[in-house]
Amino acid sequence: MAYSGNSFESPFYGVGCATATDIIGKWTKYDENLILQNPGAFAGRRV
Repeated sequence: MAYSGNSFESPFYGVGCATATDIIGKWTKYDENLILQNPGAFAGRRV
């Protein structure tokens, strides 16, 4: 599953990833999250 944290307007916005063996099972976050991160200069801007 991919999930996002914070508002897209925030310089701390990012996307993480988690996996599970079952949709209702226990989810485990990927050790190297964030897989996508706002570069700061683009915070709150549509590009």
